[in-house]
Amino acid sequence: MENEELERLQTENERLKQQLKQDEKAKNEEYANELVKKGILMPANKSQAVELLNYACDYDNGDVLNFNEGENLLEKLKAFLNSQPTRIHLNRELSADDGMGLTDIPQYAENTPKDVIALDKRIREYMHANNVDYKTAFNQIHSGGK
Repeated sequence: MENEELERLQTENERLKQQLKQDEKAKNEEYANELVKKGILMPANKSQAVELLNYACDYDNGDVLNFNEGENLLEKLKAFLNSQPTRIHLNRELSADDGMGLTDIPQYAENTPKDVIALDKRIREYMHANNVDYKTAFNQIHSGGK
C-alpha cells in the first residue's frame, strides 16, 4: 500500500508541476502581449521575448535549460537584443543653410513605413518655412493647410 500511495503522490506532484509550468508560460505570453499593446515591445519580437521569459521561469524552477546544438542562453539574449528596432533620434545640428541656424536630422527606424517618413518630411518643411513648431505644422498639414 505504501508504494502505491507514494507512486500516486509522485504522479500528482508531477502533474501539479506541469500545470504550474503551463500557467507560468501563459502568464509570460500575457505579459508580452501587454508590452506589445503598450508599444514597449515590437510584435515581431514577441515570440523571442516569451521564449526568454520561459527560459527564466525554467531556470528559477531549477529545471535544466535545453537548447539546440550550438545555442545557449547568452546567444539567444544577444539575438533578441540585436533584433530590437532602432530608435528614432532627433538631433539638432548647426547649419549655415538653415534660416534658424538649426536643422533637424531624423533617423528613422529600419521598418518605418515610407508614407510616415514622407509625412514627417512635409511637416518639417512646413515647420522651417513657416517658423512654427512640429505640432502646429502637423495640425496645419493634417487639416489640409499645405
